[in-house]
Amino acid sequence: MSDPGIPASLADVFDGRRLAAKVGETILLIAGAEPRVAALSVGEVLVLGDRVGLLLYAGSRTTAAARETGRALLLGVADGGLVRIRLELSEPDAAAPSGRTVLIGEVAEVELDRVGYANVTSGIRFELGDAAAVVERWEHQIEALEEAMR
Repeated sequence: MSDPGIPASLADVFDGRRLAAKVGETILLIAGAEPRVAALSVGEVLVLGDRVGLLLYAGSRTTAAARETGRALLLGVADGGLVRIRLELSEPDAAAPSGRTVLIGEVAEVELDRVGYANVTSGIRFELGDAAAVVERWEHQIEALEEAMR
């Protein structure tokens, strides 16, 4: 089913706030004709309305594929189903943390796949060894994304 925008429950996860409470949340970024995949945390994705800021590793194959095609797909979990968010990408003239690249995605399409007999309850999750240090870094990364999306 095609929806008009990113489901609120998913946008709330990637809103750049309360990062410490969202450790472990992940969304997949898929890019390229020969697909490359990156698992992104709440410290690397910022949803602001119909725009999505992405903070990617500058030298990764996923980043190269996203730059090459100018498109990407985010795959996440919300409202009992799988959410596919198709993005049209641009690279702003904005400062990024060392070794990182900022890409801004305009939402082109959102699809929510769900069935009546089963609910998707979670996607890929992770745990952090030193959560405090990582969350502090994420807070600075989100600030960079907010600045780039102004």
